[in-house]
Amino acid sequence: MWSVLTTSPSTWLALTIGLYLLANHASAAWFRGHPLANPVLLAISALCMLVWLSGIDASRYLDMTRPLTLLIGPATVSLALPLWRHRQRVKENLVPLAAALTTGCLTAYFATEALSDMLGFSRQVTVSLAPRSTSAPIAMALAEIRGGLPTLAMCAVLMSGIIGAVLLTGVTRLMRITDAATVGFTAGLSSHALGVARSMELGQTQAAFASLGMLLNGLATSVLVAVMLSLG
Repeated sequence: MWSVLTTSPSTWLALTIGLYLLANHASAAWFRGHPLANPVLLAISALCMLVWLSGIDASRYLDMTRPLTLLIGPATVSLALPLWRHRQRVKENLVPLAAALTTGCLTAYFATEALSDMLGFSRQVTVSLAPRSTSAPIAMALAEIRGGLPTLAMCAVLMSGIIGAVLLTGVTRLMRITDAATVGFTAGLSSHALGVARSMELGQTQAAFASLGMLLNGLATSVLVAVMLSLG
């Protein structure tokens, strides 16, 4: 019976969804929304423990929960709704948004490559880590194009997103950043979907600009990789 349960896709789909819902409730009700009690972090920690105890391979778990991965596309498209509601404010701030996007994209990408080279990582590992600030599908595709490891890229994306979501409110308070659009755009630019999820907890304006930051950074990083490949 145990073997049947642990190898059934429906079991792991139900566990993944159920643990996230439980983690989301625990974060709000028990931890009062504390950044360290991030629902995604709590759910991932519990799932990692269950996958380890069950003895199945991580790749097998990914295969069994692939239907959830397919929902990333529609979920990303739905982020356009809050952005459309704030379209006028976006038009009014095109120049500072473009400056922030350019600076954030270049810094995240080249700083990661430089640090990886300094630490002696192989080129394959370096190119896998470089697109960590984009969403998982984009980062995995870009890593594969440059000869990297898609699975490592996904891990880097998850770690970057979780760290950014946990530190978001603390860093913005420390730097005395109170503008909702700035907070949201920063979250989406540096922490992709997890930054957007965290911004949704803060307000609609933060969520709208976080989705804008995530989408634009994915596009900018893709263009950056294309340029680098053309230069050899």
